[in-house]
Order: sequence, then C-alpha cells, then structure tokens
Amino acid sequence: MEWGEILKKVLPREIYDFFDSYAGRSLIIKGHAGTGKTILSLTLLEEIADIDNSFYFSTRVSNKALYSQFDWLKDKDMRENLIDASMDFLRTLYDIQKHETKKSSVPDKEDDRVHKVEKARRVLGIFDNKSPDKFTPPENTSRIFLHSLMGDSDISELEEIYDRVDSRLPASSLIIIDSLESLIERYGVDPSSLIKALQKDLVELSGTKLIIVIEAEESTKWDYLVDGVLTLKVEEEKGRRTRQMVLNKLRGICIDRPVYLYTLADGKFTYASPLDPKLPLFEDGHEPILDGEGTSYWERQLFSTGSNALDEILGGGFVRNSVVLFEFSHDVPLAGQMNLFGPVLENFLAQERGVLFMPSSRDKHKFVNKSQLFEDKTKKYIKIIDMEDRERNDDIKHIFKDAYKQLKFKVDQPILTICDWVNIEHSIGQPSDFDEVDRVKIAKDMLDLMRKNSGLTIGLMGPGFSFVDNARYVADTHIKVFTKYNSLFMFGEKPNTEIYNITLDDKDHPSVRYVKQV
Repeated sequence: MEWGEILKKVLPREIYDFFDSYAGRSLIIKGHAGTGKTILSLTLLEEIADIDNSFYFSTRVSNKALYSQFDWLKDKDMRENLIDASMDFLRTLYDIQKHETKKSSVPDKEDDRVHKVEKARRVLGIFDNKSPDKFTPPENTSRIFLHSLMGDSDISELEEIYDRVDSRLPASSLIIIDSLESLIERYGVDPSSLIKALQKDLVELSGTKLIIVIEAEESTKWDYLVDGVLTLKVEEEKGRRTRQMVLNKLRGICIDRPVYLYTLADGKFTYASPLDPKLPLFEDGHEPILDGEGTSYWERQLFSTGSNALDEILGGGFVRNSVVLFEFSHDVPLAGQMNLFGPVLENFLAQERGVLFMPSSRDKHKFVNKSQLFEDKTKKYIKIIDMEDRERNDDIKHIFKDAYKQLKFKVDQPILTICDWVNIEHSIGQPSDFDEVDRVKIAKDMLDLMRKNSGLTIGLMGPGFSFVDNARYVADTHIKVFTKYNSLFMFGEKPNTEIYNITLDDKDHPSVRYVKQV
C-alpha cells in the first residue's frame, strides 16, 4: 500500500483485509464503557458496508442520541435501515409479540426431517464453492441454528433480524449488535448458543458480516466462536489519556501491527498513522506563513512554527527571542525530528531569513547530502556548522560567532539557530577535561550567546544530555516527542497540551498534521 493510500484510510489495513477476504465475517468488539465501541462500530458500517444493506441494533443508545452524536447518519439517509433497526425497533417488536400466543418452537417429525435436509444442502453448498472467496449467498437466509436455539428459549424477535437479511439477499448485509449483554438480558438465552446461531446461520451459511459489541476487556469463551476479536482500551501515557486498539484475532489475516493507538476527537474514530521513515522532501517550496512586520504575529511578538496547526496548539506560535526545546526519546529518527523543526526552518528561509544549524555528528551527513531539501534561492540563507572541524576543545563559542558573522553579512533579518544540545555538550569536552562547574558555565554561556544573537533558538535534545534539568528550566517552550507502536507523538510541557499524533500528508509539498489524542 502506498504512503498516500495509508493516510487516506480511516481504519488499519488489517481490518479492511479482514472484511474483504470472505463474504461472511464475524467480529467481536470488546471494551469498557467510554472506550469508543459505538463510534468504531458506526465507522465500520460506513467504511466496509453498503449503507442500504446495513442494520444497527442498539439496546444502549437512543435514536435521538445517535443522530445528535453522529451527524453523518442524517446525510447517509440511515433512518430506514439503521435507526429503524435500533432500540425503538427492537422495543416495538418486543411489545407486539409479547402479547401473542406463544407458539411451540419444537419442530414436529416432518419439520425435523426438512431441517436436516436443509442443513445438509447448506453444508454441501459450502464445499461446492471450494473457496470462501467464491462464496455465493443463498436465495434465503438459513434459520437452522435459530430454530434449534428457539427450542430452548422464547426469542422469536430474532426472526425479524433474519427477515431483514433475507430481504437483501443475494446482497451481503452487515449487522451490528450493540450490545451482546443487553440481548442476553432481554432473552435470557445462553450467550454461546446465541453467538453460535448467528455465526452459523447468518455468517457462514448466508454470507452476512456480523459485528457484536461486548462490555468487557477480558478474554471470554465466546472469542473462539467468531472470526475476529479486537479490544479497545483506555490507558495513561505521560500523564495524559491514550486509547489502544488491540487486534487479538483476525482469522486468515497477517497482523503486522497488533496494537494501534486511536483517538475519538470530533466524535470520529481515527487511528494513529505510522511514522514515515523517509526524510521529508522540501524541494517544491514551502508556502510561508508570513509573520513579519504588519502581521498579527508581529503585533503579538511571535514567530510562526511554520504550521498553522502547531501555532494554534501552542497559543499562537513561538515567542520572539525565546528558547524552544524539542526533547526527543531515543527512538525518534531524524525524519521524525524534522517533522517538528523542519517547518519553522522552512518558514524562516522562505522569508529570506538566516538559519544557523548545528546538527549532531550522526545526522550531519544525512542532512547535508539532502541538499534538495532547500530551493536554490534559499540555500545561501542557511549555514550548517560542523563542530568536528574545531581545533581546540574551548573554541566552540568562536566557531558559533564566526558562522553568525558570515550569515549576518548575507541577511538583514532575524536569525534562527537550531542546535543539537547533546552535540554541544560533546564539543565542550570530556568530564575529565573540565570540572562540573566549568562545564555548566560553558554550556550556559553558549546558550546565552545563541539567545543573544538569534531571533529564535531551537534546542534538540535526546537522552544522555547531562544538563537536561537546566535545559528544561531555561526553555520558554518545551515540547516532548516520542514514538509508540511505530507512530510519532508530541505533547507540550510549556505550554501544557494534550498528546498529538504527528504525520505528513501526501501533498506535493508535505505538511505536518497534528491529531489530538482524546
């Protein structure tokens, strides 16, 4: 799957493959209250099914609540097929039929013979298809296991569900039952027997897609009866809430990623996009966000981050003449780091401002060799400082001053300094060369020098930095960046923000998207 196609998908690849593999599929969605089971169920309905052949049976959420929470249901004209088949629909069936004379559901000998013949034909029909991918739906819905179930319990209301599926054959239907516990309580039926009847009759013998919602996270004896199981969980991460979707079982599907983080922002189910390992390409040119004299940014003494979305998250942008700290976990690659500092770097260059960049020795060559990251007309405004070229351990300030003078000679605009602070520490020298007091003083003097000569100073800090507490203290803006389950995330410590998933869109010139994790 191409990167652009991944970004356009609402659900993980494994789920699409699961429902595309066979005509009939069954999936259990498990999770405690508030994990987003209903939102995911409706997302599946919209993504994988024909709306006209979809039925959502809810015993927990009223029609009015569904419409108020999911506006798209009105746009999809779901009143007939979805809302009619929800809580009010089941209640109507129950009220009508509870007053009828109960008919014996035990078949006589002739009926029993017919049932056995029908069952045999169904089974032979499955073998005749040879491959599940070539499954041909029957002309009528199988009711073999339903009749068997009705021999023990009065659940004649379920006949109407079967009738709905039957009316759509040979087209495949999608049925969502939300939730299993409510149906069990309503009918007083054994849950395993109920799931088995739905699985055999509707899924295997009639080609129906079936989704069952369960109000629990724990493994149950019902899991083995269906084709797929996924669990929704809410957990704590960095003192903030995150949501996990665990793909416990998807029969016949290779699960590349067993866990995905997701969000319910804006009432929609959105999974966290994976991190693109490639360095972003900037050769098409960045459309600048003007923040110079005469703009609202200028009036508020701010620089844009190069991203309208990040500007909004941080309350407007970066304060002029301030220090910004991006603190990266050990597993964030250069590509992930550039998603954060790349846009502001571009925004400075696009407005013909200077950029002093002091990358780590590890990343320097990757960055320099990607000269196509910048347009030819802006290359003269950036100066990459190689700290390995110094001759003495104590000339770090001299190297910076010299580079600053060279750049200032070319531009008469504010200068952005981007510096790998771990690299600065290594440039100071080994602990044996200076005592701790001297090392802290050199680091502080270097930071003061950057702040004094820069319109904006951005520090890049990873694990292993000795002066981490000092760096966090002096930073006016402090953003932490980490990866989890192959996705990139950030949150603000200064200012305090929620967690956001970071990804690039698939435009000609990539731009960064920030999706709140709530």
